[in-house]
Amino acid sequence: MDNEYNKYLFDKKIILVGPSPSLLSKNNGKLIDSYDIVCRIKKSYPVPTNLKTNIGIRTDILISHLKLTGRGYIQNNFGLYDNIIFNKLKYILFPFPKEKNYNVFYKEYQNACKSIKTPIIHQENKTTLEYLKNELNGYSPTTGLAGIVDLLNYEIKELYVTGMTFQQDGFAEYDKTKKETEARISSTKNYHNMKNELIFFKKLIEKDTRLLVDSTLQEILDKVDTNVSLDKPIVRVNPIIDRLERIKKAKAGKTKTKKNKIKGKKRKKVKE
Repeated sequence: MDNEYNKYLFDKKIILVGPSPSLLSKNNGKLIDSYDIVCRIKKSYPVPTNLKTNIGIRTDILISHLKLTGRGYIQNNFGLYDNIIFNKLKYILFPFPKEKNYNVFYKEYQNACKSIKTPIIHQENKTTLEYLKNELNGYSPTTGLAGIVDLLNYEIKELYVTGMTFQQDGFAEYDKTKKETEARISSTKNYHNMKNELIFFKKLIEKDTRLLVDSTLQEILDKVDTNVSLDKPIVRVNPIIDRLERIKKAKAGKTKTKKNKIKGKKRKKVKE
């Protein structure tokens, strides 16, 4: 655990501002900016200046999986803005371990964004990720949920979540266009599951009194039944691995047939 980061979070009132369009009809900018620490997710930073009244302007921690490309839409604003903007952040929270795909994202970011000097906080092992995958019945956690769980692992005073609806009302236009939203839902439907995340989150909020939510999310949670069965992900087949396995089986079959033919010939000669 990073000691400086731990000190930075200690006993702080933190607000996490999500990209829900529900915030755009509210004038919560001053309230958001009054918190000790303001966190935003992926493309929610930098904040469009014309939305300052609605969603504030401050950002201290950017929560991101650091992925630069893929899935048919831009997932982070790295590279779209001058790097000096990202150097204004106190920290970038990468709420995952440097393992497998997550390590690929991490390395790609390091190679492409060398001039961003903001410290990156990441998980030291797979314990939290494996716990979340188990709780979500095999699905991977979204960056927002992973960030919340990570922050709650520290001795903070409060974590207030606003503008986060687990995609029940989509995304604000400054975060994702309608086309990007459709691409996101289509490409991640077997990777993330909002029903399972809502069930987990409702149980989490009942256990941890430091976790608070806005009225919009509370209304959604009130309708969540934590006793229903969780969804199960469809087993995904990697087409490359699948093809290699089929070739391997085919070769094994040919070898077996060839051996049987040789044995048949030997038996015939003995019979003669």
